[in-house]
Amino acid sequence: MKEQEMEIRFIKDLLEKRILYLGGFIDGAMIEKISKEIIWLNVQSKNDITLYINSDGGNIGAGFTLYDVINLSESITTGIVLKTASSMMIAALQGCKKRKALKHSVFNFHDLAYKTETTRNNRNNTEHEREEITKRQIEYNRIVGDRIIGGPEKVGELCENNKVLSADEAKELGLIDEII
Repeated sequence: MKEQEMEIRFIKDLLEKRILYLGGFIDGAMIEKISKEIIWLNVQSKNDITLYINSDGGNIGAGFTLYDVINLSESITTGIVLKTASSMMIAALQGCKKRKALKHSVFNFHDLAYKTETTRNNRNNTEHEREEITKRQIEYNRIVGDRIIGGPEKVGELCENNKVLSADEAKELGLIDEII
């Protein structure tokens, strides 16, 4: 069996078990694929879905879309961080009804404006772009802050200081429910 055929079979086997894997950079194509899979699983049954996560985050809009799709899923979705949840993946994880992480997982926060500016090769943002970034940062802080101790203000502090949290620190803060 060719490697590509084996990969396709592997993904089908996971889907049959209601398991999704989200790794790498969050972009529009990835979110479209994962969203379709979540919707398809919801149509099949309302049984639980498990979403394994290892992502350094990515596109802000795609991350918010993923959060919305997970949050609106009728099936109980459990997010399990395998290694890393960064940036927008932290927001997407908050859409999961159950949030878990492996013992040595890490959670990386950063200011969305900083990340956006660096990806634009440090060009000056227009006033409109700065306003949009600020709005998105406020929304990010709200989404993550709704489920942690300290609320949106604490998220703002974590982002501003580019904090990296261990699984133990994430659990203590309420970012995850359980370490496995």
